[in-house]
Amino acid sequence: MSMTNTWTCLLLLFALFAVGMTTGTQCPTNCSCIGDSSSATTSMTVDCQGHPDVDPERLSDQLDSLLSSNLTYGRLRSLSIINSPLTHVPRSLCRLTTLTELHLDHNRLTGLPHNCLSNLSNLFRLTASDNAIVTLHDGVFDGLRNLYSLDLRRNRISSIGLSVFAVSSDLDSLFHIDIAENNLTSLEPWLLERGIIGSFGNVVWINLTHNNISKFTNEMGYHGCDKGIPFTNVDLSDNNIRHIENILKGWQLDIGTLVSCYGINNGQVSMMVWMNRNNILCDCVNYNFYKIEIGWQNNYNLIGWQRVPAVWKLMDCTIVDPITKKSSSIVSNVENLSLFVCELTERCPAGCVCVRRPANATLHVYCSSKNITVLPL
Repeated sequence: MSMTNTWTCLLLLFALFAVGMTTGTQCPTNCSCIGDSSSATTSMTVDCQGHPDVDPERLSDQLDSLLSSNLTYGRLRSLSIINSPLTHVPRSLCRLTTLTELHLDHNRLTGLPHNCLSNLSNLFRLTASDNAIVTLHDGVFDGLRNLYSLDLRRNRISSIGLSVFAVSSDLDSLFHIDIAENNLTSLEPWLLERGIIGSFGNVVWINLTHNNISKFTNEMGYHGCDKGIPFTNVDLSDNNIRHIENILKGWQLDIGTLVSCYGINNGQVSMMVWMNRNNILCDCVNYNFYKIEIGWQNNYNLIGWQRVPAVWKLMDCTIVDPITKKSSSIVSNVENLSLFVCELTERCPAGCVCVRRPANATLHVYCSSKNITVLPL
C-alpha cells in the first residue's frame, strides 16, 4: 500500500471516529451523533436536524440505549440532543451524573422530568430553549448546587412553582436565568429572593422579556429583605405592565421597604429593573413613583443610570391625551412631570372631559364641544 493510500485510510478512520456513531447502529435513526476524538467520549451531540421521519418514541428508546452504553455512561461531560421531535427527557439521561453541560434545544419537550435533573449535581449549564415546556414544577431543579446558567427561552411557560427559584431550592450558584419569550402573565417576587446569593461583584441576571406579565402576586410569602439584600439585574421589558404601583401592592412592599432592599457601593446599586416598552402610563397613579425616582437622581447628582441609586431604571411612559385619545411616549424628567394627567369620570358634567394634573394640583374641565351657554353644575 502506498504512503498516499495509507494516509487516506487513516484520515477516513479518524473522520468516522470524530463523528462518533454516525454510521453505527447505536446512533438514533435519521440522526447524527458527533462525539469528541478521545478514547473515552466526554462530549456528544445528537442532532436529528428536524428530519420528518424521526419517530419520537423510537428516538427515546434509541437514546436510552445510546446513553447507557459503555461508550458514554460515566464519561460524558457535555451532551446535546437537538432538532428532534423528542417530547420527554429519556430516563437514561438522569443517570449521567458526570454531566456539566446539557443542551436540549429545538425539540418538542412539553416539560422537564421530576426526580431527574436533581441527580445531575455537577451540572453547570442547562439549556432547553425552543421547546413546548408549559410549567416549571416545584423541585425540578432542587439540589443543582453547581448550576450557573439556565436558558429556557421560547417555550410556552405560563406558571412557575413557588419554590422553583426560592432560597430553599439550594441553587447556590444560579446567576443567569433566561425565561424570555414565554407565556408568563403573573410574577412572584422570587427574582428578589434569588438575588440574595449575589454580591456587588457578581450580580444575578434574570431575563423575563417578551412575556405578557401584568399581575404581581406574593403567594410565596416574601417579606421584603428579611433574608438579605438582593443583588440582581432584572429585565421586564416588552411585557404588559401598566402601573408600577401594582408591583409594590402585589409583592406587599411600600416605598420604605423598597429603599431598604438595596445597597450602594461607590455609586453602584445592588439591584436594577428594566421595564422598557411596557406602555406604562404617564398618569396620576404612576406620578408619585416617578416623582420620587427623579428626586433621588437629583439629590445624588449622579450621571448615568448605572450610577443612579435607584432600584428601578426610569423608563419612558405613555401619555394619552384625554381630549383626542392620542398617545405618545415621553421621557420622564422634572419638566415632563407636569404632563402627567388622570381623566376623572365621576361627577364630570355630561359630554365634558375632566382632567386632574397632579404636578400643580389643578382640575381642568373641557366642554368645548357642548356649546354651553351657562356653567354646568
